[in-house]
Amino acid sequence: ERASITLVANILGIIVLSDSLDVGVRNILNIGAVLGKSFTLNEVTAVLKENHDMREQDIRKESVESLELAIAEGILRTEETAVAEVDVDKGKNGDENKSVDVTYAFYHSIWQTTILSLMLDSRKRDVHRKIALSMEAQMVKEGRDFAFQTKLLGHWKCSGNTTKLTELALEIGKHFEEKLGLPTQSIRIYEEALEAWKDEESSEQIGGKCTHFNTKFIPHVTVRA
Repeated sequence: ERASITLVANILGIIVLSDSLDVGVRNILNIGAVLGKSFTLNEVTAVLKENHDMREQDIRKESVESLELAIAEGILRTEETAVAEVDVDKGKNGDENKSVDVTYAFYHSIWQTTILSLMLDSRKRDVHRKIALSMEAQMVKEGRDFAFQTKLLGHWKCSGNTTKLTELALEIGKHFEEKLGLPTQSIRIYEEALEAWKDEESSEQIGGKCTHFNTKFIPHVTVRA
């Protein structure tokens, strides 16, 4: 009973603190919570680019400031830092600036679950949609493995866009069957896509209640775009 009281008190404290945060910080925390227990600066920037006309460099700067505030409040922590192999903007003389990518994680899992529970269903679907769009853009530029693609399938599923989900599922399933000789994996992909249509009809998956695609049966094969 005491543990339950403590848990409720912690959740209430999180709600109060969340309401006091700047809108920009709350927005990034919402995106991060949908991305998962941990996420990178590049992922957040890519999602924010979907409805901002600002330069990517400016979006990254504002994102870092918001993330630092979240760290100061004990909501997030940094896990690792790496120099990404992407160019964010051109300098005045045409010089390319390498972006430094940082991985962030929620300090406690209760932060992520509480933030998700406070988000409107429509907001969660919209964030999943923007994540999927940013992943599609990344997939065009870089090689991708099937684990990446099934993660993308999961975001399309949670966004409620069964059309995009089906198109990608058919593409992956066809590749499994015709190029890799893996008909069983192909069938599994098709079955999970069909389940998404059933969930849409019953409204069970709406509001972030959907489960992401199972990647355990996906072979680790990298395919160049």
